[in-house]
Amino acid sequence: MVGRNGFQVEHPIQRFRDDLRQHKNDWSSIEYRKRLAFHYYNLGFIFNELLRKHKVDSQSVVQWRVKCQVVLNETPQHQKTKDLLKLSEDNERTLNEVERVQDQLRAVRDAYKNSSKEIDVRKVAASILALGDVAEDVAITEYLSGCGSDDKKRVERTLRNITLLKAIAFLEDCLSDPDCNPISAGIHSFSLSKAYYAAGISNLGKRFQNTSGHIMKTCLSFKDNNTDGKQKSEES
Repeated sequence: MVGRNGFQVEHPIQRFRDDLRQHKNDWSSIEYRKRLAFHYYNLGFIFNELLRKHKVDSQSVVQWRVKCQVVLNETPQHQKTKDLLKLSEDNERTLNEVERVQDQLRAVRDAYKNSSKEIDVRKVAASILALGDVAEDVAITEYLSGCGSDDKKRVERTLRNITLLKAIAFLEDCLSDPDCNPISAGIHSFSLSKAYYAAGISNLGKRFQNTSGHIMKTCLSFKDNNTDGKQKSEES
C-alpha cells in the first residue's frame, strides 16, 4: 500500500515543482494561486481514495482539503474562474463529507473504548486507523498490548504506512514552497530520501539523496529572480 500511494503522492507534487521551476517568474499571483489550489486538491483526492479503499487516515484528507480551501478563500471573488468556482464547491463538499465520517468514527471509538470484548476492541482500532490521528490516541497502544500476534503485526504495519505517507507528503510539500530556505530545503530533501527508502521506493530515495544541492540552487535562484523582479518594479 505505502509504495503505490507514495508514488501517487509524489507525482502531482513533482509536476507542480517542475512547473514552478519553469514558470516561476512568468506567473501572475492568480495563476500561481490557481495552480496551488489544484495542487492541494489533487493531494486531498489521493488521500481520500486511500480512505475510501483502505479505511485509513481521514486526517490527511482534511489537511490537504483545508489547505486548498485556504488558497481559494485568499483568491478575490472577481478573479475566480469557472474552474476555480467548481473546484471550491467540490472541495467544500468533500471536506464536509469527510468531517461527517470523522464524527461517526469518533462516536464508534468513544462508544466502545472502555469495552474489553474483542469485537469492540477491533472496532476501536479500526476507527482510530481511519481517523488517522494515531499519535494522539492512547487507545491504539492499549489495543496493541492486548491483541494477538497477527493482528498486532497488521495494525503496526498500517500505522507505519500512515506515518510514512504523512512524512512523504509533508516533506514533498515543504520542497514545493518557493520561499523555502535553501539550507532547509537541502535538509528536507535528505529526510525525504530516507522516508522513500523506508517506504521501499528506492528510486525516489536515491533521487532525493542526490539532489540536495540542486534543490538548494533552485531555492536560491527563485529568491534571486524574485528580488530582481521587485527591484525592477520599484525602479520603474
